[in-house]
Amino acid sequence: MGSISEYVIIGPLDELELKPDLVPILCNPAQASRLVTLSSYESGIPVAGVQLSSSTCGGAVAIALATGRINVSFLDLSSRHLVKRFKDSDLFFSIPYHLLRSVVDSIPLSITGTAKPGMDFDEVMNE
Repeated sequence: MGSISEYVIIGPLDELELKPDLVPILCNPAQASRLVTLSSYESGIPVAGVQLSSSTCGGAVAIALATGRINVSFLDLSSRHLVKRFKDSDLFFSIPYHLLRSVVDSIPLSITGTAKPGMDFDEVMNE
């Protein structure tokens, strides 16, 4: 059985010469929540089929590559044991590169990104 590729390139996106197949983002739950919401902002289609129970390498890399969909990995305990710098709040939000542009473009448009809400709570309740 052949492999998909022979190597992995790791580095800041703005410095990579090649477009990656996958962008795994190490983040906390609040950041992942923002990314999940931003990823469905343009299409209105929610993130579906997230596989939460797997090894870190499976959840952060293999599942997202195999399905072509976003996946979230909580980082398995063996990874947390081997990599002491992982915080309890760390997780991976993994997004195929072809879906990343929509997330980035949605940042200034959504209050999940940087857009200001049109109304505050009191205005909503008085409507």
